[in-house]
Amino acid sequence: MPPARKPRLGLPALLHRGLILGLFGTTAYGLAILFYFQPRDMIQRGRGLAENVPELQRRIAENERKATMVDTEVMLARMAQDAVPSHRQRRDAQ
Repeated sequence: MPPARKPRLGLPALLHRGLILGLFGTTAYGLAILFYFQPRDMIQRGRGLAENVPELQRRIAENERKATMVDTEVMLARMAQDAVPSHRQRRDAQ
C-alpha cells in the first residue's frame, strides 16, 4: 500500500502559520535591536552630553538668536509687502 499523502494546508492554516512565523520574526528583530542598543551605551552618551552642557547652552542660544532674526526678517518682508499697493488696490484707486 502506498504511503498516505499529507492533505494540503487550507487558507486558515496557512494564515495561522504565517502569523506565527511573523511573530517570531518581529520578536527576533526586536531582541536584536535591544541587544545592539544596550542601555550602557545610552547612559554613556547621556553622560557625554552632560559634560558638554556649556557647549549645548551656547548652541541653543545661537539657534534661538537665528530664529529671532528669521522672525524679524519675515515681519519686515510682510510690512514691505503691505506698503506696496496690490494690483486690486491700484485698480480701485483709479
